[in-house]
Amino acid sequence: MTAAVKISALPLATPTAADLVPIVQGGVTSYTTVGALGPLGTFLQSGTGAIAETVQSRGRWKVYATDFMTTAQREDVRAFTLLVNVAAAVQAAIDFTFTTGTTLVFPAGGYLLGTTTLVFKNKVKYVGAGKDIDRAKGTLLQYTGTSDAIQINNPIDSSTAANISVEDLWAHCTTRTAGKAAIADVGSTFLKFNRVGVSGNDYGIILDQSELADIDECDFEVTAASSTGGLWIANGDDHTVSASIGFTNRISVNRCQFNSTVGGIGIIDDGGYVHAYQDNNYNGFANHARFAGVTGLALRGGECESATSTNFLFAATSYTGGDAVSSCIDVEFGGGIVVVPAAGQSCISVTGLNDITFTKCYFGNTAVAKVVGTANINTLIGLGIYNAGGGATFNGVATRHFDLNPSIGLLSTAILETNFQVKIIGLAGAGSRTVVADSNGVLSAP
Repeated sequence: MTAAVKISALPLATPTAADLVPIVQGGVTSYTTVGALGPLGTFLQSGTGAIAETVQSRGRWKVYATDFMTTAQREDVRAFTLLVNVAAAVQAAIDFTFTTGTTLVFPAGGYLLGTTTLVFKNKVKYVGAGKDIDRAKGTLLQYTGTSDAIQINNPIDSSTAANISVEDLWAHCTTRTAGKAAIADVGSTFLKFNRVGVSGNDYGIILDQSELADIDECDFEVTAASSTGGLWIANGDDHTVSASIGFTNRISVNRCQFNSTVGGIGIIDDGGYVHAYQDNNYNGFANHARFAGVTGLALRGGECESATSTNFLFAATSYTGGDAVSSCIDVEFGGGIVVVPAAGQSCISVTGLNDITFTKCYFGNTAVAKVVGTANINTLIGLGIYNAGGGATFNGVATRHFDLNPSIGLLSTAILETNFQVKIIGLAGAGSRTVVADSNGVLSAP
């Protein structure tokens, strides 16, 4: 008779899913496999009142982009070798997540999409493991086709509540195709991009009839020869046939990096309502940004470096199609923004602009006029412009023009509009006074 052996005295095994396990149910002994038992394990949170759930149930609160992959595909992703196409498996995970309305997680790795464009669906949060400019860590989605790497498609002229968030991943295209992007959205409302990197295509991101869209801490790397730019905000039918103007509204771009090694334009904003750009860094473009047709435009803070031509352009036509979209209205430029143009280049060039207020601006590094085309501005107010590079601040006079020179703290009377009135409030013993400039720009207090 074999001596009894305690289970704890047996050799330690490394079980596999196919290994057999005995089961005793109602006095009857049978067996199952380790793989079948796995999902039946329980998870119990440590807090008082927590209720246990199976491991299977717990795991399904989130969907992973690797859930529909073969072992070979998962290993390729994990190793960042980018040799095995995983596009169909990732799209299957996207489609399933859309039915559950949960979060789709992209574990760290390199995902080869080949020539297949991923279609992101509404009401899903897409979360990677981080963006890496060297594309060697974090989450990389690599596309080798000639379209957009990622598309979000909603009906035009509809303001569809997409409720999409994309975070901590990099989308890279190996081929530049005119008019295409690493990520292209059409018709989505409530759209967020946080810590996303884009590179390799004609544009980094295209927003077409996107509304309530926020781009924060993202990285636009324009490195492919002949690329047009980093961010294109379309307004009208230049990107999507029959799309109306006025649907690309409440766009916010904050704390982003725009880099180029091939020129192009960092931001092409063809219009809409209430677009704000704050604390971004621009480097290496021919023009850092071009604006037309925006009502309620704010550019605050940030630094503009090494533009090979004029840093900022204001026009009255769309960039791609040349459509008349009107001049920008209600523009705020300042908030501590630093513009350092290349030698001999202006900071701003205007061919059409309704009104602009300059506050706390630093213009430097060039002896030419900092703002050219001033006569094409309807109303200009300058309150705190530091001209550090020599040359005139403005190359002319706007139709209605008020400028306060911060260097001496006085009104620049030579560029005041005729009969321009300034009310000074709070003077001791006077309450308020109105100062009027005559036809020679001479101030008096009638």
